[in-house]
Amino acid sequence: MRNESVVRLATQEGFVPNTSEQVPAKLEQQIAPSKSKNVVVVLRGDKIDAELVKLACSVSRSSKTNTILALYGIEVPRSQKLEEKMPDEEAQGADAIQAAKMVANRADVDINAEIVRTRSIAHTIIEEVNQRQCTLLIMGVPYKEKRAGTCSLDDMTEYVLENATCRVWLIRGNKEPAQH
Repeated sequence: MRNESVVRLATQEGFVPNTSEQVPAKLEQQIAPSKSKNVVVVLRGDKIDAELVKLACSVSRSSKTNTILALYGIEVPRSQKLEEKMPDEEAQGADAIQAAKMVANRADVDINAEIVRTRSIAHTIIEEVNQRQCTLLIMGVPYKEKRAGTCSLDDMTEYVLENATCRVWLIRGNKEPAQH
């Protein structure tokens, strides 16, 4: 069993996403399906992370996936240097990575794990998916209820859905019971 953990800095220091542009149809036709079978699992440090890793392990076993990458992002405010210490966020990331590795070990599946310090986790997720020629991205989204019982997505999830070049599986968390 090989489990690796890496902490690194993302490189998009001055990144400003332009979500108004669509991929031209001609370019979209040129994108050939990838022969690699890499899966990226986005960890957020919540209860649903274990479920996401279990799902990735299950997919890995059934499709003979090359690699599973568990990715935890720390968004560093522009007022701070990327290298600046953020002990609470780093500890939460380390806990999420450790929990993901434990789940993968129980499933007898190899997993690589990274904590990435970045200005935009959404942009970094898309970079990782593209660099690793990912065929599947698995993300958990917390249950957020808008008016009249409709569900809403956060900005990160919307950006990933709009820009990912691979399949994206979203697993929504359960509605938490009301506290009295």
